[in-house]
Amino acid sequence: MKELKEKLGRKISTSQVCPFLNILEKNKLIKVEEIGKREKKVYRLTNNGKEFVNGFLQRFGDLINMAIEPKLTICIHCGCKVYEGGYKEGI
Repeated sequence: MKELKEKLGRKISTSQVCPFLNILEKNKLIKVEEIGKREKKVYRLTNNGKEFVNGFLQRFGDLINMAIEPKLTICIHCGCKVYEGGYKEGI
């Protein structure tokens, strides 16, 4: 939870994260290990999970990249703004 808070820059509640982790576990995309005296839970991707993530990133990687770091370029023909990595067609 601390890592998520740091990476997202906002407070996250367990009620937001746990249902999602349960779905991933039911679909065998992650496995859960309890370690240490306090039984800290560690989540790891399974082989199926790694395949799912790789497939997801191949299909939606450009959209994710644009959402994280949008890069606009300007069309030299009409001056419209185009996202880098978008559809390209030679005229």
